[in-house]
Amino acid sequence: MNKKSKSEFIVENRFKISIILVIVFSLIGILRNYLKEGITILNVINNFWWNIKFFALILITYELLFLLTNKVKKTSLIGALTIAFSSGVLLNFTCIETLIIGEFIVVLLEKLIGNKNTKAKILIAGLIILSMILYSFTSPNFSVAFGYVFLALIIWILFKNKILKDKLSLKILIVITIICAILVTIISINIENDSSKQVEVYKNGIASTFNYLYNILLPFNNLPSKELYGGIISLYPLPMLLALYYLFNKDDNTEFLLPLTIVCVLETVFITSGFPEIIERLTLFSKVDSLACALAINFSNLLILFYFLENIKGKLFKFKNTIRITIVLICMLIFVERPIAFSSLKFLYLIVAELCLLVFLFLNYDDKKYKKVFLFFLLVTTLIGGISILFTI
Repeated sequence: MNKKSKSEFIVENRFKISIILVIVFSLIGILRNYLKEGITILNVINNFWWNIKFFALILITYELLFLLTNKVKKTSLIGALTIAFSSGVLLNFTCIETLIIGEFIVVLLEKLIGNKNTKAKILIAGLIILSMILYSFTSPNFSVAFGYVFLALIIWILFKNKILKDKLSLKILIVITIICAILVTIISINIENDSSKQVEVYKNGIASTFNYLYNILLPFNNLPSKELYGGIISLYPLPMLLALYYLFNKDDNTEFLLPLTIVCVLETVFITSGFPEIIERLTLFSKVDSLACALAINFSNLLILFYFLENIKGKLFKFKNTIRITIVLICMLIFVERPIAFSSLKFLYLIVAELCLLVFLFLNYDDKKYKKVFLFFLLVTTLIGGISILFTI
């Protein structure tokens, strides 16, 4: 069985494989708990529930990226694993419900518009409304930060499918929008009135968006509050800057790049300097801390990155210019966020080597060989940190 057939087999049997892995990893977790502190019914339930959510995230993220990457299975699978195994998700597991439900809404919306059966449309619309209600019960900290990213994706889905031409889907969406507006109003009032939902604000500014630099190193360092250093490897700010460059020079792909880039830029402004108090209250950003916002920025940048890989063809820069851009970006990142959490310079060298490799390979993604190597190292780098973290939590 060649490599292509292996990846095809995994994708085609992803639901069966996920069920098997949920059982296997749950049993391993139960055994580990038994050896450490004995076994209880609560431990068994928690182990199964944790693994169900984890593999559900992989499955739904694959479906979302399948839409983004023009239905390229291997790239979508690597992207799903990169997000699920990131330190930002594993160390801040309360955000997983937000990601699962938000991505589920976007995928359902695509299916609603693409389906020609009226009964099926109504059923999917019901699932979207139910998902919105469930989304409102997730952590306000993460639901607001990621909510704007999902809103950008919804705008992309609507424009991509030319929703104005489908009158039935448009009517259903108007009803969903009205219900959503009512829900948002009720939730915002409840959040403002409920002091228990206040978040601890620990603003680190723009530096929080570069937490992904620590991804490979987290398991090997005794850091207090490791979750504050968790991130998603996204090469931020490169995808955002690349999207801005492309939007100023090209006229296509604006339906995806424009709304998502606007969200990236606005959340970058918020995490750097904040908004005026009245705007923060109106947008509910008053309930978002720097960590949640940084994860949302990393997530949106990773989506832009994968969109570029499979949708935007042709060379954006000459080979020599990709080397120059890589050097400039590395210098900028070290200047903005020197990893002072690590006492030894060898960790700094490792971060620089890792980042140089990924940035250079991504900038040359138009060459299939470079793209394959980039996806390989992106996945390996994520898995080294992610799997190690799984054995420490």
